[in-house]
Amino acid sequence: MNSAMHTLNRQLFSLTACVLLSCGASVYAAPPTPNANSGAAVDSSEYQTVMKMLGSQMRQNYESIHTWQGEIQLHQKTLFPLPADKSVWQETKEAGHFYLDLADNKMSGRLKAVASPRTVLVLTGKEIERSLSKADKQWVTTPEHWLVFAGNERYGFSEELPAVVGLEDRSNRVVFKRERSKADKFLTVFDPRDVFGNGRRFFWETCESWVKVLSPSPADVGRRNSRDNLSIHKKTDGDHVLYTVKTTFPRSGNLLEVTYDSSVGFNVTRWVQSHGKQMLAERTIRYQKRDEIFVPTHHRYCSYVKDGVNAGQIKLLQEVSLTLTQLNQPIDPVNFTVETFGLKYADLMKDTIEDKLYVYDSSKFVPADDFVVDPSKLQGRDAPDPAATP
Repeated sequence: MNSAMHTLNRQLFSLTACVLLSCGASVYAAPPTPNANSGAAVDSSEYQTVMKMLGSQMRQNYESIHTWQGEIQLHQKTLFPLPADKSVWQETKEAGHFYLDLADNKMSGRLKAVASPRTVLVLTGKEIERSLSKADKQWVTTPEHWLVFAGNERYGFSEELPAVVGLEDRSNRVVFKRERSKADKFLTVFDPRDVFGNGRRFFWETCESWVKVLSPSPADVGRRNSRDNLSIHKKTDGDHVLYTVKTTFPRSGNLLEVTYDSSVGFNVTRWVQSHGKQMLAERTIRYQKRDEIFVPTHHRYCSYVKDGVNAGQIKLLQEVSLTLTQLNQPIDPVNFTVETFGLKYADLMKDTIEDKLYVYDSSKFVPADDFVVDPSKLQGRDAPDPAATP
């Protein structure tokens, strides 16, 4: 699960998709400065104990989540920093639901646009006609493959879809089936598990790595030297404890600050990357407690322009709200199969694992070469799907 999950997270943060709850020139708001009041320094002799405790607390919390169902809302905006008076942002709002079976590493969900995509000139706030082409998305992932369904239009490159006799002139709905490891090249859905990681690994895995580095007899000089790049600060307010772990990167001059909060089981509540006094990227996470388990309810990611005349300006902002509906309750297995898509006659499946094209005959997918079109079944197939509303 780990590699596939973080492939999605890298993709999500590398795409030019951002979220902004305001508009226009506010995109250029000055970033906050890195945390200057992170508490008292912890003695280096205690570093290993602290990192071990933090990793253990987070891992135990996450592994207590066996199934997770919820509603999701995304407000996404893309900023294109074009020459001065032509910079634009594009936005859309989506809502839907998701199902996660962490024990079997399966996920499914649906996202539907709830606000029309639009493009706006950043500096003037003037809305222009150009807009995003956005299809409703449904997906199922298993350890072996991804299934992604374009609910209203083709999803992906049309040249991937060979002609099917009798369907050449139709804009068909398409299920794409691909190896899970190759999904990052075409898939743009949000995996709630990504909130528990930093884009490459789970937060507790980073702590566990530090425990090894901080061992009395590290395996090599490089690991010994890396200990000098770590500092830990502790702030206490009654029973509430915050640990801020700071890692410096001498080669780039960057600083990474991660805050672990005892009020939410020592899960990460803030992740900040900076260069000097300039913020480069920031994540904040809020949680809900259910049955002694802390589950994320809100995730915000923001990155800033590092160099040039626009240094310090927001270039990427993403806001995700997660509403927990069920935790550790059974999930109907059909949610992790193609049947959850509400398929209609003549829907296509492009299977890039087998390099074959299939057509849905109202009960199952059959090889395109064996499919014979029944024109009477095509009538009315594009009527609105009541189940498409999240």
